[in-house]
Amino acid sequence: MITAGVISLEDAHAALTTAGRAADQTDRDIHAAITGGFADEGLTP
Repeated sequence: MITAGVISLEDAHAALTTAGRAADQTDRDIHAAITGGFADEGLTP
């Protein structure tokens, strides 16, 4: 969705962080998941 221009990198990061916190994930785990996922897609958070 980011590469298609539907959502900005910053908004995607914020939405994923909110979802991670809602799922009771630690900030460390949230950061790792977002960073890894973005890297897999060729993006830099």
